[in-house]
Amino acid sequence: MTPDQMPLPQIHHRLRRLRVRFVAIESARALLWAFGGLMVGGWLAAGVEAIAYLPPIVRLVPPGLVVLGAVIVAGGVLRVGLKGVRDTHSMALYVEKRVPSLRQRLITALELDDSTPCSEALLAITRDEALQSLLETSPEQIASRRRPRFAFWAAAAALVITVILGSRFPDGAAGIAHRWAHPTLAFSPPQQTHVTLEMATGVVVAGDDLDLHLAISGDIPTTATLRRRYVGETAWLEEELLVEERASEASAEESGTEASGYIRANARFAWDDVRQSFEVQGFAGDGETLQHTVKVIDPPVVTGLRLSFEYPDYSGLPARVEEEGGDLRALAGTAVRLEASSNKRLGTAEMVIDDSVRIPAQIVDRAAVVDWVLPAVMTHDARRHQYHIHLTDIDGIENREPIRYAIDILDDEVPVVNIVNPGHDADLPESQQVALGIEAMDDFGIGRIDLVYQINDGPPLRTRLGSPAEPRTSLHHIWDLTPHQLLPEDLVTYHAEAFDNDAVGGPKKGLSSAYTLRFPSLYELFDEVSIEQEQQLETLEEIAEQEQDAHDLVEQLRREVLKTDDLSWQEKKELDAALEAASERAEAVQELAREMAETMDQLEKSGLGSDQLLDKMEQIRELMAAVASPEMQEALEALQQAAQGELNPQELAEALREFQQDQQSFQERLDRTISLLQQIHAEQRLMAATEQAQDLEERQQQIDESLDAGDPSDAQRLADQEGRLAADTDRLQQELDELAEEMDQIHPPTSQGLKAQSQMMEQAKLNERMRMMEQQLDAGASQ
Repeated sequence: MTPDQMPLPQIHHRLRRLRVRFVAIESARALLWAFGGLMVGGWLAAGVEAIAYLPPIVRLVPPGLVVLGAVIVAGGVLRVGLKGVRDTHSMALYVEKRVPSLRQRLITALELDDSTPCSEALLAITRDEALQSLLETSPEQIASRRRPRFAFWAAAAALVITVILGSRFPDGAAGIAHRWAHPTLAFSPPQQTHVTLEMATGVVVAGDDLDLHLAISGDIPTTATLRRRYVGETAWLEEELLVEERASEASAEESGTEASGYIRANARFAWDDVRQSFEVQGFAGDGETLQHTVKVIDPPVVTGLRLSFEYPDYSGLPARVEEEGGDLRALAGTAVRLEASSNKRLGTAEMVIDDSVRIPAQIVDRAAVVDWVLPAVMTHDARRHQYHIHLTDIDGIENREPIRYAIDILDDEVPVVNIVNPGHDADLPESQQVALGIEAMDDFGIGRIDLVYQINDGPPLRTRLGSPAEPRTSLHHIWDLTPHQLLPEDLVTYHAEAFDNDAVGGPKKGLSSAYTLRFPSLYELFDEVSIEQEQQLETLEEIAEQEQDAHDLVEQLRREVLKTDDLSWQEKKELDAALEAASERAEAVQELAREMAETMDQLEKSGLGSDQLLDKMEQIRELMAAVASPEMQEALEALQQAAQGELNPQELAEALREFQQDQQSFQERLDRTISLLQQIHAEQRLMAATEQAQDLEERQQQIDESLDAGDPSDAQRLADQEGRLAADTDRLQQELDELAEEMDQIHPPTSQGLKAQSQMMEQAKLNERMRMMEQQLDAGASQ
């Protein structure tokens, strides 16, 4: 057996091969950890460079530290991994630990040599068994190739991260590599925020508002700064602006203004009422805009306004010029010339009314002239409007916020007209002529005055009364209605109309109150007088009854005084009340006497009373006026003094007796007056019936004559009159029956005659014939 074939050399050879395998695996593991650390450290160094932009030479420190760290990691991992396998003996110990079946035989075979005092046979057997066990053990069990797998995955992960970051930031990675490759050169970091100043124009009109926008992209800060100052000043005024309205990355890419990865935002500053030229600059993050100069120019302004007024001829007003203010206040139809001066040469100018109507102006250098006639009616119902002057200079700059002036178009007032005489509803006098008194006034003169009237339901009729052409006039006119052949109970409604002389909007009309004139029938006149007389008679009868009661009371009190020589407190109160009532009755009789005089005047004016009847009524009036004699007044005063305690009981009794005698005389005169008034009332009714019968005949004759004239337009009016005539005939027949009963006690022969007359009217069937005639006239009017 050769020496190489001996067990011990084979053991040494086997252990050396295992150690080489182990060292190779541990070295690979150390290199993998160093590679992973190098990748991670390299990106950390790149991050430091990307952020700090290190100066020359110093720029190599981070990557150098990373390389050094990788070497240290590799050495440390290798040193730790090879710590127990420095030589063959230590490798044998490592194998003994990994292969428990050797049971210390491998280390025994190595440590015992031939010179060791022991059994050679036993040593040979031990070496053979150790070699055999070593050969049977798999090298993978001692030095597994799976040991560096964790380091491999760590290195692989670092490599993947490196690839991803390199592809995501290729420009940044290339830039960092370029800077590392040129460590002696200085590099500046790129600008992270890009900002531009945006505004509509570089020229602003003084007084306008201006919006300044900062368009920001890249690294977007939360706030931006805007600096501004007026031209010629040195100090800047800073405004801190809030950054907002961030756009998406896709929007920035679509806009084409920024590279991919940038976002865009805005910061806005609103500058109100800019007045001077200024400089402006914006800042955001590490970006800033260029310094801009904005020129502010003045707009055209109205510096003066002159108004000339030419009023309508009919107004009679003189021309007028206003150079202060600008409000237009004038009569419709007034010609207005508006002259506006400006601070700049003008290109165009307009007078703008209510922001809708535009009137072009004539331009002369810096002046604008507008000629306009105030209309009577404008686009709106209101009479008050407004206007302003719209200016445009030769550069196209318009005036800002022009002053608004009022337009007040004065109305030509409606004429005022009144009928002052008679000024109320009245009955038409027997002459059928009415004295009219009319007053009219207008602000610029009355054109004409008309009287408009209507008879019953007929068409309106008009009569021209005058054309005074004065602002105030008083007109008197005798209105004669006889041509219209009015019949009793006809109703005339009338009013006055006044027209002014408005030559612009047309004459305006003023109306007076409407009044009526009624043509009363005899029946109505007599009935009115009869009612008044009946009321007077009833009043006298009540006074007579009250006087009798007072006479009885005075007699009772007189006896009480004679009996007791005094009056109790209650009796004095009763006496005071009786005396006061006596005074009131005397005044009432005096008032009835005055009313009787008015009734007599009414009868005399209407021609309803005969001379004999009026004489009797005058006697009654005088009798009533003398009812309260002076003696009775004296007795009344004496009795009042006695009742107040100024007379002794005998004098009081005497005063009561004298007053009682005057009361008796007063009562007798009242009874006589009542008797005469009853007689006159009956006679008056008799005379009224006679005159009414005559009036009915005349009215029927007038209707017949109108029918013979054959005017179809009068058919309806005649039918109405015939109907009223029939009604009056019914009333007359009823009056005859009532009067016959009343005269039966006063004068029986007259009563018999009245009854006979009533029977004749009933037998003649006058009423029925009148009704038939009315129906025929109605039928003719409807055809």
